[in-house]
Amino acid sequence: MHHLYSPLSAGLFRGAIGHSGTPIGHLNNCYRTLEEDLAEGAKLVEAAGCEGASDVASCMKEAPYEVLEAFPFQAKGVVDGGAAEEPFLPEAPEDIMASGNFNQVHKKCGAEAAEKQKQNEQLQ
Repeated sequence: MHHLYSPLSAGLFRGAIGHSGTPIGHLNNCYRTLEEDLAEGAKLVEAAGCEGASDVASCMKEAPYEVLEAFPFQAKGVVDGGAAEEPFLPEAPEDIMASGNFNQVHKKCGAEAAEKQKQNEQLQ
């Protein structure tokens, strides 16, 4: 669903179907700031034993699969405004939504009943 909020995805699709949660807000922990993502990446580099390597990318390619698999990493959208010449997600999704500057396409979203209950518990 992050493609709805990315200017780089404009014109690439005419509709979106989302399921299980929302990319809006840290309530659902669906995105990280650039600083959070860099810190998470640094933890992974350290866990793989590549901290201080002269070529971190090469070191990570050689890291044992078991080390990488055991790392509790979750793929999430990253607010990369200011970090890239053409950021994928220039602002937090809720800010883009509030400004109305998102990809205006037909949307269909759904969630499981248990997910709704979990979200309600988080709000209380």
